[in-house]
Amino acid sequence: MINCFWAFARLGRVWNGALVVASVLVGAFLAAGGKSQPPPWINSGVYLGCLSAFLIATGAYALNDFFDWKIDKINKPTRPIPAGEVSGRQALLFGLLAVLLGVVAAYFVNVKSFFAAFISGLLAIQYAMLFKRVMIVGHMVTAFLSAFGFLFGAWASGSSYVTLALYAFLFGFLFHLGREFLKAAEDREADLQGGAKTFAVLSSAKHSVVVAAVILTILGIVAWLPFFTEDFNLIYLILVIFGIDLILFLSLYRAIRNPVPAVLSKVSRYLKFSMAAGLLALWLGRF
Repeated sequence: MINCFWAFARLGRVWNGALVVASVLVGAFLAAGGKSQPPPWINSGVYLGCLSAFLIATGAYALNDFFDWKIDKINKPTRPIPAGEVSGRQALLFGLLAVLLGVVAAYFVNVKSFFAAFISGLLAIQYAMLFKRVMIVGHMVTAFLSAFGFLFGAWASGSSYVTLALYAFLFGFLFHLGREFLKAAEDREADLQGGAKTFAVLSSAKHSVVVAAVILTILGIVAWLPFFTEDFNLIYLILVIFGIDLILFLSLYRAIRNPVPAVLSKVSRYLKFSMAAGLLALWLGRF
């Protein structure tokens, strides 16, 4: 029973789902203007929004594994489907049910949230089936969906103020877009054999890493702007410098110097610390 539960948890990347929930909470917090007191930014809509986003993200990961099991068999044989822990049929049903339940949960929040969840669910399904194999489009869709939690949280809270959440969305989009190009470089050989037409497949792993470096360098620079416009405080700037920029530039230096799968896999994991630092900066930066 425990092994079965763990297999589905890995299939749905529940730890990534936790980051999605954190994004929704930060978006709701920023929509309230970043007030430190619990009310009014957190309410039943925000709780349901978190559940909705978590379910859609979990379902999207499961569907992605279902459509990519042949590639994973080459590149990541320990994933639940190629390892035989979960069947393809189970993964498909689990993924579709999770996305559907996520959209249903959003229906009980408000009209904006329901529409956003419905579009996100469709994009997630289309990404797994089609967009992932289309040059650059797949990277753009993934980055959009990964960053959308900030805006979703703002809408779920019922607030009409989304300026700060838009900052978060922009930064999240750039971060995930850059990380997608790095992951594409890491997975190039498996994607090549699986027929995926990623940027790294159609050009080279090195070129994909260079594009990632450009995008993430832009992020490292523009992330300073909210401090100078006085939308965020000094704590935000400190976390951006040491929690985001420092890790980004050290990771990119290592990736450019040696763009091989083993190194790129480590760099991709390092960047998750920057992701956590970014969430913390957006939160503490408004206290």
